[in-house]
Amino acid sequence: MKVNIIKLACLSVLLSLITANNINAQSGQGCANVTISQLIGNDTVELSALDRNQGLKLTCDTASRILLPIGFAPGYPDPDDGYYTYERISYDPPQSFKKGTRITLPTDDCWSELFSFDYYFPVNEQSDTPGFKFYFYDKSYNTVMANSNGGIHMFDSKSKMLSYAQQNNINLYQKPSNNNYLYCPYASSNAFPDNRETWTGGYKASVNPTFNSINGPFYDIDYSRCNGDQGMYIDFIGEYPCRMCIMSFYDIPAYGNYGAADTANNISMIVLYETTNVIEFYMKRKPAHTSTNNSNAILGIQNSDATASTTIVNDQYDPKKTGVKKMQSYNNTLWEATEEAWRIKPTSELDKSYTWYKKTSLGASANLMQLLPKSGNNQITANPGAEDGDTWYYCKMNVTRMEDGLEFEVWDSILIHPLEVPALTISHNSADNPATRAMNADSLSIYDTICAGDRVIFRLNGGDEYEFIEPTNLTGTQINNGTITVEQPADVDYVFYKFEIRNYKDGVLICTRYDSCYIYNRKFNVSIGNDTAVCKGNSVTYTELLKESSGTYLWTYGLDNENVGKGESFTEFIPQNSGKIKLKLTDNRACTAESEAYVSVISYPQVTIEGKKELCDGEITTLTAKTNDNDVNYQWSSGETDISITKMPDQTTDYEVKVTTNEASCQTVVKTTVNVYAIPQIECYENAQICEQETALVGVKGEADHYIWTSNDASVNQGKLTEYTVAPSSTTQYTVTAYSNEELGCKSTASMTVYVEQKPTPVIQFDPDYIDELTPTVTFTDATVGVVDRIWQISDGATSTDKNFRHTFELEDSILTYYVTLVGITGYGCTDSVTTPISVVREHHIWAPTGIYLHSVTPDNRQFRLVVDAVEQFNLKIFNRWGTVVFETNDLYQAWDCTYKGKTVEQGVYTWYASYRHKDSPDRLMQKAGTFMIYN
Repeated sequence: MKVNIIKLACLSVLLSLITANNINAQSGQGCANVTISQLIGNDTVELSALDRNQGLKLTCDTASRILLPIGFAPGYPDPDDGYYTYERISYDPPQSFKKGTRITLPTDDCWSELFSFDYYFPVNEQSDTPGFKFYFYDKSYNTVMANSNGGIHMFDSKSKMLSYAQQNNINLYQKPSNNNYLYCPYASSNAFPDNRETWTGGYKASVNPTFNSINGPFYDIDYSRCNGDQGMYIDFIGEYPCRMCIMSFYDIPAYGNYGAADTANNISMIVLYETTNVIEFYMKRKPAHTSTNNSNAILGIQNSDATASTTIVNDQYDPKKTGVKKMQSYNNTLWEATEEAWRIKPTSELDKSYTWYKKTSLGASANLMQLLPKSGNNQITANPGAEDGDTWYYCKMNVTRMEDGLEFEVWDSILIHPLEVPALTISHNSADNPATRAMNADSLSIYDTICAGDRVIFRLNGGDEYEFIEPTNLTGTQINNGTITVEQPADVDYVFYKFEIRNYKDGVLICTRYDSCYIYNRKFNVSIGNDTAVCKGNSVTYTELLKESSGTYLWTYGLDNENVGKGESFTEFIPQNSGKIKLKLTDNRACTAESEAYVSVISYPQVTIEGKKELCDGEITTLTAKTNDNDVNYQWSSGETDISITKMPDQTTDYEVKVTTNEASCQTVVKTTVNVYAIPQIECYENAQICEQETALVGVKGEADHYIWTSNDASVNQGKLTEYTVAPSSTTQYTVTAYSNEELGCKSTASMTVYVEQKPTPVIQFDPDYIDELTPTVTFTDATVGVVDRIWQISDGATSTDKNFRHTFELEDSILTYYVTLVGITGYGCTDSVTTPISVVREHHIWAPTGIYLHSVTPDNRQFRLVVDAVEQFNLKIFNRWGTVVFETNDLYQAWDCTYKGKTVEQGVYTWYASYRHKDSPDRLMQKAGTFMIYN
């Protein structure tokens, strides 16, 4: 959708145009608009009210007017540019301070209900007019609320005010009442920015009322004392795209000045403009008489978290009209104002473009809108001739809204009255240069050029007589028939020509006009820069540097003037030999300029690196760069800039040298490798300590190409292995030499020693030298020489480490000999042992009962058995008194239960006979016999 808004001069002849173009008759200073101004010299001059009412008239002195547009179209608060700026504007409120809806408040220091722009500017579903929105800092809003102390809060669902109201069960969508209102602190106490979350004023606390606020101004005025038409008013006026929300504070008394004159009452207005998002403050009367906060007040805005704010500073402050002006901040300070107006506007402009038209009143195109061409800064030259009659010039500014991308138009116009004499023209061109002559033929420009040394032909029309005023050497020269050819000096940059043109009517001079032009000598220069040097085989590039002109470029090189480029402002070629490069530039007026430079072709240096390149670790080498050119610089990869470097590398390393000629920086890079053979890092095994007849491990750890051992031990001497098992008979040293490069002698040595210790000869002494039942305890003594420790081991399991110890044997029938072992231990841990036997001397016994009691309660007493020690073979027979064998067994442990053939034998005397062999004398058969009595 596009909307046309035309601002026209107040002439009755244009009333029909206003109606025909659907002009928006209601507007404010903050609406987007375009104003036509004049360019006089280098100054932009606004049109006066008289000029706009009566139009501009061309005169002999001013035969044309240069018109340019001044557009006003802010719109976006750019955070990178501070969001807003402010400026003082004329005091011209868009309407009365007590017009609109009077806001009813139940008390002083109170917030109003919410006011929705959608309610006052409803959008019909069939309409393409967008809803009213106001963009403030970082977002747009369509709801506001006001407080009784001169402020507006931009409200949305994230407002801290909403959460505070909810906590206090206050409905912001209803008109406030004694039981339902949100408290607003009565006065500022901090300058902006003020990031306090809550304020305490009087006896109540609330959310900071200056969050997301417009304060115009904010200070303690007493709403409770309003009577009649005093109070706050809100109104919504205008038409898209420049609707306004107006908040007025009319004739509200200052707090605490009871009984004071009306001059202590506040009359102010805040105006919010859609599209431009401009904020305007109109203060008919802002007194400084409140009794709170030292009468301080704030005129300005602040965002939702107090990270950005803009307040007014009046640099022409003089409320008492003393004529002494000073700088006065309106940011929580004491100040007053009378009929002052200020504007806070976004820092970023809306997208806009300009188009010019004209309407003549005479001629074939009378009353037709004609499109006009623009020059720099969107300006035009208005010079209607007498044949055009009075001519209207219109400027249309197309503006694109930030909120929705919709486009609309605003207009301005001015009437120009033509000069009533023929139009004046001055044409000129070159008299000598055909190209220049063709280019400038009938030129009407006030600026023109010729090649230096050419002549100029002038042709003047529109006058009856013509005469030179300038230059001084031509002053007073008459120009017959309006045509003249002049010689222009070649040694100047330009010549200013000024003419006097006279018009007569009936022989009477009626107009003397003056016109002028500049004719510049075409003395452009070219430069291709300084001499240069280039490495042989490389290309060289030259460019015309000054860019004073363009045209045909011709590049040549060397004594033969070889063509190396044509038609471009640069050339690139590969010179084979040194020579001159030349450029000739011919412009479109056949004017020429030349430049040249010398190119030196430099050969690359030949380079070799000499020095020792095979090293053992820890050795040094000196490397030298040999070259066929002495005028060179050296740069080694290791950082040095001398011809030679001395290094002690710790590993194989590449060394690179860049040899660069001082002229042309022709560079040759050569690299060499210094091989470093590491000194083998080896170590022998730790020294070993062995006892005689034992072995040890001799070896070396590390890395090397090969090894050679030296030692008195023939099994190892001159060996090349890394490890040997040795058994020296005495302490022996073993030395190994490791080589990483035997030819260079890169080696290291290491040694180890095998220490050999003698074994002990254990000696056992004991007393007595045998064991029997009477002497089962033996004393043992270690008589070994040179031991520090020992271990006794007895075959019955007993052990000891004492030098002397006593041991009591527990004799068993089956053991005839015990063995004693002594292990001797030297201080170096060498050991040896000796074992000796100790004999057991025994006496054997046999036992038989003499009586058996068959009725004894003890079972053993009702049986007969023999007890013999250490039996290996055994036989027992029992006879009755008649010589009958009643019992026989070969089992020593089998007893006779005094029965025979299943019956208990009779009481009486019985005889036993035993034959047996002892374990310690198995070859000897023992026989014993005896009698016993059985009692029944």
